Amino acid sequence: MKPLITIVSLAVLLSQSVKAQDSVSNRSRTYLAVVVTKENVKTGGYLSNLADSAACLATYPAHLRLRSQEDSTGQRFPYNDIQQITLKRQGRVGRGILTGAIIGTIVGGIVGLISGGGSGGSQQQWVLITPGEAALAGAAGGCVTGIGLGAIISALTKDKFTIGGSKQKYQAMRETMIIRITK
Repeated sequence: MKPLITIVSLAVLLSQSVKAQDSVSNRSRTYLAVVVTKENVKTGGYLSNLADSAACLATYPAHLRLRSQEDSTGQRFPYNDIQQITLKRQGRVGRGILTGAIIGTIVGGIVGLISGGGSGGSQQQWVLITPGEAALAGAAGGCVTGIGLGAIISALTKDKFTIGGSKQKYQAMRETMIIRITK
């Protein structure tokens, strides 16, 4: 009987702390944006809102919101005036460097461990390297290579959405951004 009372009281305590999910939580992400209008006017800024019918750019770093109504933050671009939007996520180079360093270290360490050290090979070895030293050297080389590749690749990536004044293409871009922010 005592375990039943414990389980019931624990369930009651846990149920009090559980809250219903009223809305989807958005991650706070900042995007640099360049909007090209149908008149070929380029405007740069930070994408602050993607409403149902317009995109808003702010002049200061702002987290992207997905409100259905427009707000007064920044410059407003109705979807039928937008030819193209180019987005770059702020801080992407730092994440690319970190990812490249981690992957490069792991791959370089494995390659160094497999290929280095041991007693196999030619009879005239000038320097004897243990498998651990070979793995460490491979990891260091892989880390440096991964840092360089991660920085280059992440600096060159950007998202380009061609809207052309189409409501369907604007909504498709908005849905893509909703998926990126909410996952």
